[in-house]
Amino acid sequence: MQIFFANFLRPIFVIYLALHNLSPNSEAKLPSDANLTMNDTYFSGYSPASKLWIFQANAPLLGHEAAIESHLLPFIQSWLSHGAVVQGSYHLVANRFLLIAASEAAGSVSGCSTDGLMRMVQALGTDLGLDFFDRTTLAFASETGHDPKINFVPLSEAKKGLPSEIAANSLYYDLTPATVGQIQTGWPIQVQKSWLAKYLFEAAK
Repeated sequence: MQIFFANFLRPIFVIYLALHNLSPNSEAKLPSDANLTMNDTYFSGYSPASKLWIFQANAPLLGHEAAIESHLLPFIQSWLSHGAVVQGSYHLVANRFLLIAASEAAGSVSGCSTDGLMRMVQALGTDLGLDFFDRTTLAFASETGHDPKINFVPLSEAKKGLPSEIAANSLYYDLTPATVGQIQTGWPIQVQKSWLAKYLFEAAK
C-alpha cells in the first residue's frame, strides 16, 4: 500500500514542481531582495567563505525583475559543480547591482560552473540590452535607503584623483569582494577602506 501511494503521489509532486518552476533539488528559497540596503545582511546563513560574484549594470534594473528571475531561477536550480548540487541565491541591490552567491566554500565551485554562470549573466544582459561586465565606471552612494541616489565616476578620471564631492567616508559599491564574508561586514563600503583610498590623496594634491 505504501509503495502504491508513493508511486501515485510522485507524478503529482513532479507536476507541482513544474508548475512552480522548481526542481527536486531546489530549496525554493531564492531571495531577490531589491530593497536591501547597506545595513541589511546579505546571504544570511551562508558561510563567510561562500563564493560571491558582484555585477554592476550600466542602466537601472527596475522593471526587469521578472526577466532577471526567469534567467536566474532555472540556472540556480540546476547549478552543479563536479556533479554536486550548488546551493545558490541572489540579491538585486540599489537598482543597479546583481549579487550572486554559492554556499559552497570559495574553492569548491569549479571553473566550469563559474563559466556557466558568466555565460548566463551575459545572456541575461543581451536579452535586456544591459552590460553587466563593464568595470570602467565606479559607483558611489550619495544617498542611502531603499532607493539611493548613485553617482558614477569613470575609472580613468578617478585614477587622476577622485572628485571633491567624494570624501573618505563616502560609500563605494566595490565590485572586488569574492566571498560573502567580505560584504557581510558592510556593503557598500567607505572609500577610505577600499582600494580607492590612495586616490583620495591624489585628489588632495
